[in-house]
Amino acid sequence: MLNDRTTQASRKKLKFAGNKLANVLVTDRRKNLYNKQKHDLTCRF
Repeated sequence: MLNDRTTQASRKKLKFAGNKLANVLVTDRRKNLYNKQKHDLTCRF
């Protein structure tokens, strides 16, 4: 029973870490896209 509880906890932690990583990747991509657009705009003018 104790073992089952610990595996559940670690799974939760793993899921949380995965979500965090996914969020970081998404925001990173958005930031890069935003910077690229900004760069394109400044290069045009």
